[in-house]
Amino acid sequence: VPVREQRAVSATWCLPVADFDTWLACKPQVALSQLLTARADGSLLSLLKREGLGTAIEVGVEEQTRSFAVVTASLALTEAGLAAWPTAMGHLFSYLRLCREKGVPSHVFDDAKALAQLGFRYAEPSQPQAFVTATAASMPLYRPAAWLSGPSLLEGAGGPPTLRQLLGGMTPRAAMVEVCAKEVAPKAPRSEPIYGTRYGRQPIEGEVAAWEAAPLLPELSLPRPNPFIPKRLAIKAPQTLPRKEGVPSPTPSLLPAADGARVHFLPDRTFGRPRAFAYFLWRSPEFYTSARTAVTAELFAGMLAEVLQEATYEAAQAGLVAASGVSSDAFTVQLGGYDERLPALATLVASTVRSFEPTQAAFERKVDILRRQLRDAERRQPISLAGYRRGLALQPARFSNEQLAAAAGEVSLSDVAAMQEGVLREAQLEAFVAGNLRENEAAEMVRG
Repeated sequence: VPVREQRAVSATWCLPVADFDTWLACKPQVALSQLLTARADGSLLSLLKREGLGTAIEVGVEEQTRSFAVVTASLALTEAGLAAWPTAMGHLFSYLRLCREKGVPSHVFDDAKALAQLGFRYAEPSQPQAFVTATAASMPLYRPAAWLSGPSLLEGAGGPPTLRQLLGGMTPRAAMVEVCAKEVAPKAPRSEPIYGTRYGRQPIEGEVAAWEAAPLLPELSLPRPNPFIPKRLAIKAPQTLPRKEGVPSPTPSLLPAADGARVHFLPDRTFGRPRAFAYFLWRSPEFYTSARTAVTAELFAGMLAEVLQEATYEAAQAGLVAASGVSSDAFTVQLGGYDERLPALATLVASTVRSFEPTQAAFERKVDILRRQLRDAERRQPISLAGYRRGLALQPARFSNEQLAAAAGEVSLSDVAAMQEGVLREAQLEAFVAGNLRENEAAEMVRG
């Protein structure tokens, strides 16, 4: 029974490690996580969301030694998913069985290797203390030549056989299954002696037998090759010498744009990285005129962010970022990453923003999450609560958690649809595009 609002079901396996050095080199948990946390069509998470059972998946290695690894897959559940947790867990075991029987495609490992190489080559500098701490921890595991690259890169041909061994052990009968939610308190008569956490145990032999006998689900499929992995990494603008003291910094230029939009562009002539970003802002005073419109705006941004997560999942795996948000006077979309695929991402996001249809299931899911967050608000750290109360006192367009909770009980799906149709169409667009792009590429991104 958790202290905070939470609904989750997890499966944990203790799996043997046949060759620790091969595991370190190929890192099979990276490919495993990409398989189970994928959001594209045919993925496990896509199915859980479509059936209203789950909202997120996390996969990680809880403990690693030279002889075994403790691996956990956790599903964040909806209220309906908690009531039907054996079904949600059955979907997980069905996907694991699909991976075992069909085999993980070779491009999964090729993509993972390519992305690890890109991430290492163009990594941002870390803080010295954090870098030294992380490097010192990995030094006993790798030969001196790999002290820097070893923890980041996926090397060798051991990935496919090591992952096959991993998947072979991730069966229903070998799993420890845990349901974590306040709603299970009546079934948790025991108390953990150190922290007093309440828990209970119950047999699940019937569920295990059903999971083992269940057929493969036709809605699930293995991932396709990632089309967003960049191939061309050339630097487009000539780089300048470091700026001398007293010399003003370069400023963005204003590009011509249609429909009253304002587009600011600043090419990168300093960092020499094949990256760019774009920031789109739709201004409107209608977002926070009342607690109800504030909740409506939050729900719309949350529903769109969820749709974007699934639509842009492959792009996110390839080092691109697409995020949406809302403030007191504006709706925002941010894009970033390797510039070669950024225009394609902008086109995909623009199409999604215009065409996505808010559904009742997604609306109810987001309202449920918002209500639980508001109920949890008073349990935050004191410094966080102090910042919240400071905002209430100083910011005019700010509503209390109590006001927002009351509004969350009144808002409807039609309110969200009306905001998408009316406010965004009438809002004024302003954009800032910067990085390794040419002027025509920046303008085209905004037109898309």
